[in-house]
Amino acid sequence: QIREKEVKVFTDNFAVLSTQAAFLAGLGFSALSMLPYWVKKDQQDVSIGELNVFYGLVSFSIGCNILTMAISSWSMIFGPQLAIRGSD
Repeated sequence: QIREKEVKVFTDNFAVLSTQAAFLAGLGFSALSMLPYWVKKDQQDVSIGELNVFYGLVSFSIGCNILTMAISSWSMIFGPQLAIRGSD
């Protein structure tokens, strides 16, 4: 009975983690469609290096958030069965 309560707590924690990762991935996707604040609309001499770093880091964060969502979802689906069943 204590083990089942502990499994429920861990499952709830993974649900919160997955929700936050989904929210941050959504923010990352919206960051891909925006123009950074240091680039003015009429500015023609935009540094390509800065934009590449910005969009590269945004893409990396989206990938990490999607990976976090996948791992936490997998843990919520298969984790409780494995925790109650044990190592057999």
